[in-house]
Amino acid sequence: MEQSTTQRAMLRARNLFQQSGLSLQELGTRMGYPRSVARRAVWQFLNKTKDPRVRMLERFADAMGMTLADLILSDRAPQRFGPPDTAVDKDAFYAAVRALVIMPPETTTAIAKRRSKLTRPTQKPKGRKAR
Repeated sequence: MEQSTTQRAMLRARNLFQQSGLSLQELGTRMGYPRSVARRAVWQFLNKTKDPRVRMLERFADAMGMTLADLILSDRAPQRFGPPDTAVDKDAFYAAVRALVIMPPETTTAIAKRRSKLTRPTQKPKGRKAR
């Protein structure tokens, strides 16, 4: 029986974690969990989660220094475990997310537009200085 995209992503996440040499505590901290729950949260994510949310996979990918698209689509391990330094092909990224959550294309496009508005650098208003 062929594995689903989420099953492959979780298997890959487990393998990447084992290869990384990180502890559960370190990975949990990188994923943004408070130290008090980091170890337990990551253990549950890696061992108990059968249908992960996209946000959890994003947090894991960021912590491992890769993109979500790389986590879902690629069979190769990242060269290093730090922040990514290359641009992401947005079309491939959103196609991967769509395949993962089986989202209609128009919904994914709306999310991409919202996300691009949020990630643009803010400009300081010209004129009077704030007091």
